[in-house]
Amino acid sequence: DMNMLMSVVKGGGIFLYAPGFVYMFPEIPQWIARIFPTYYLIQPVMEITQQGGTWADVAPELEVMVVFNVILLAVIAIVVRRAPQTEGALNPA
Repeated sequence: DMNMLMSVVKGGGIFLYAPGFVYMFPEIPQWIARIFPTYYLIQPVMEITQQGGTWADVAPELEVMVVFNVILLAVIAIVVRRAPQTEGALNPA
């Protein structure tokens, strides 16, 4: 139902904000932020804007982000391929 959907969306939001919490509280070990995929989007921006980093400095994080995107696209492609099969099985013509 709608309440379940909202709780899943709000509960999943912690994965988006977790790297930000690590930046806000420096006493938290910094390696924890690397667990979350959004770290690899936030870290290059923080490196370039706050510490004057170059593209060479942020290349490892960008490579990991590209790998995450390729995996995500592969999962989406699999789901999209299965969707018509499932739909057709539920509504036989």
